[in-house]
Amino acid sequence: MSGTLTLGTRLYDETLTLGGRVTCQGERAVDSKSTSSGGYTASIAWEPYALVDLFATYKINDNASFDLSIDNVTDVYDMDALTLGLMPSPG
Repeated sequence: MSGTLTLGTRLYDETLTLGGRVTCQGERAVDSKSTSSGGYTASIAWEPYALVDLFATYKINDNASFDLSIDNVTDVYDMDALTLGLMPSPG
């Protein structure tokens, strides 16, 4: 199971956009201890997690805007869902 929810709003005649995103990743569908993966790469186990990101954009004029984002606000230790190594995503 996995899913993403993004919510935002536009303010001040649509010059300011504020929003947030929640990304949830459930358990791996395949048992990571299984040796019958059909290939040479072992599956990596991970714990289910939820990430929270915040973003803002301010439109200065028709040719310029200022973007700000804060990823992984809650500093969750996570393994990317498609990872083949033991390198966690930055927290």
